[in-house]
Amino acid sequence: MRLLLPLTGLFLATPALADTIAVYSAQGGMMTMTVEIATDGDLRVTMGGKMIEAMKQKMPELDPTQIGGIVHDGENYMIQPGPDGKIVVIRMRDAAVVMKEFMDAHKADLPAPPAEALQGPKLVEHGTATINGRTGKAFYFEEGKGAPVAVVSADPDLVELGAAMRRQFATSMQMMGGTGFPMPGNSMDAVLAQGAPIAFAGMELQTVKHDAISPGRFVLPAAPASLDQVRVLMTHGAPPKP
Repeated sequence: MRLLLPLTGLFLATPALADTIAVYSAQGGMMTMTVEIATDGDLRVTMGGKMIEAMKQKMPELDPTQIGGIVHDGENYMIQPGPDGKIVVIRMRDAAVVMKEFMDAHKADLPAPPAEALQGPKLVEHGTATINGRTGKAFYFEEGKGAPVAVVSADPDLVELGAAMRRQFATSMQMMGGTGFPMPGNSMDAVLAQGAPIAFAGMELQTVKHDAISPGRFVLPAAPASLDQVRVLMTHGAPPKP
């Protein structure tokens, strides 16, 4: 199955007290992520960086400024390139339907995950870490090796960002679990309850500002794909199993 939702957890918002624009970056700009949170709960995530620029080289029709997702009026959308590079808008609830259909049709062919995988990794707090001038609690896998899995800050300037990210994570786990995909439980929600992530999944928070965001930022760049179109996109045209 061609899954097109690697960023599912990033497009679910919670109302903010002030407009917030946060920029994350990974691997020296290989990937960037701009999170825009409006006071009415609308959210936009825009992916950028060298990886997106490389996609543009292979897809001349691609608008690299549109890749990511939008939450508008409580509806969650993924925005990504279609096979021809043109932008496609997918309702996340439609994507969940297609994923469940796929699982129901193919569950007999998919091995059950081991019990330990469903338990998920345990994250433990160990000291603090400073990320681009901001200090927060550092969390590691249980063995405590390597770089922190996440660093969260209780900085009041990041309250809106932290609330949105926690809501995103919790709601996306709930949605994905409803599709029938095995979703390992873990302690990330408890970590996010302690502050805003200033580092996670290799991404580090670079800047935060509270400039007013134009409502136009939350307008969809194209009409959403139909459910049948989503089926084709996500299964790469493969017919459902009888």
